[in-house]
Amino acid sequence: MTTWSAIEQEIIADATTFATKVKYLAPQNSKYISIDRGKLVDYIYVDNKRVRTNTNRLFESIYMTRQYTKGADMLFQIASDSGKVPYYDDAVLKKTRTVAQHYMRTEYGSTRYSNSIERQKENKNYLYYMKGVPFLQEFIGKWNGRTIRVSDDIGDFKIW
Repeated sequence: MTTWSAIEQEIIADATTFATKVKYLAPQNSKYISIDRGKLVDYIYVDNKRVRTNTNRLFESIYMTRQYTKGADMLFQIASDSGKVPYYDDAVLKKTRTVAQHYMRTEYGSTRYSNSIERQKENKNYLYYMKGVPFLQEFIGKWNGRTIRVSDDIGDFKIW
């Protein structure tokens, strides 16, 4: 037999492992290649600013919030800080991205000029986190329907 605290720590460790696996599915060490004024360059333009390679903003923005309880359930939440990635909706949640060609360069942000030509481009980061479904199934499978006997006294459990 074990204590509830040990079981709780094991669940938290498993949830943290899951969150880390999802985080590592996020695009990282991206190598941007674009054309600027007819030359091949290692950056893209987002809202009229150069964005260099290996920014890792999306990767760094993912974190697991502290677990909390709702009734008898223990909940964990994995989130992305939209303050660090203001373009999250475009970068992850849309199948295609609208890009504009103007002044011999490609603009990935919302900047448009009178001579801009817009086109749709496949979004390679679209719902990248869905690749984590097997990890979630593994996590749930480990704990779902499991009977755990603990050595704690019933008095150790309090209803808040």
